[in-house]
Amino acid sequence: KRLFMQYGPWMGFRYVLGRIANNIRPWVIGILLGVEAVGIFSFARSIIAVMARLMPLGTFGVLLPRELDDRKRLKYLFTRVTKYSFFLGLIYAGISFLAFPLGVKLFFPKYQAAIPIFGVMSLILVLYSLYKIFRMVLVVFKEQKALLFRSIDESLLAPLFLFILLPIFGVLGTAIEWVLTYTL
Repeated sequence: KRLFMQYGPWMGFRYVLGRIANNIRPWVIGILLGVEAVGIFSFARSIIAVMARLMPLGTFGVLLPRELDDRKRLKYLFTRVTKYSFFLGLIYAGISFLAFPLGVKLFFPKYQAAIPIFGVMSLILVLYSLYKIFRMVLVVFKEQKALLFRSIDESLLAPLFLFILLPIFGVLGTAIEWVLTYTL
């Protein structure tokens, strides 16, 4: 009960804000660019999500709590895992960047408009590989407030960036916004 009272509300707020940020994008894109742009963005975003889930980054989350007492070992593990996850993200982004256009042309020719969007969005795989590690560290150290502030930033910045970028870049602005928001 004490743990829930101390960290539960932060997690609950974070969940709600995350849902708002993820669900507001399609509405803003639909209003400014139309339903087809929502489909193209959602297709590219779904492929990015699949690639991110294929990254084997969960092991650090198991190792980290075991090493909390040994700060030197924890620092060593963190720097190693961060370095390797960064390179893993680069590899996944590179493979995706090269394979996605070919796969779309072969299997989903009607979605060829998503290729440039995906090219920009593939940068997120590198950022995701780092974010996943940082998130694990924040969770282990019970820094739920920091995770909440990330969700607040995302839920506020996503619509703002979309309103600025979509009129300038069109549907490519959706990818630029997602990378900018994720980077911040």
